[in-house]
Amino acid sequence: MDEYILTYLQDVLDAINEMDSYFVDYPMRYEIFEKDFLRRSAVE
Repeated sequence: MDEYILTYLQDVLDAINEMDSYFVDYPMRYEIFEKDFLRRSAVE
């Protein structure tokens, strides 16, 4: 596989893992998430 593609996929995986870390011990309810500007911005 092309090195560029591997680097791109690694960046995507890193971003997903980082975003996932924002929700450790966070209630998984949309109503709460909807009002949390910081986490919404991070996900966007």
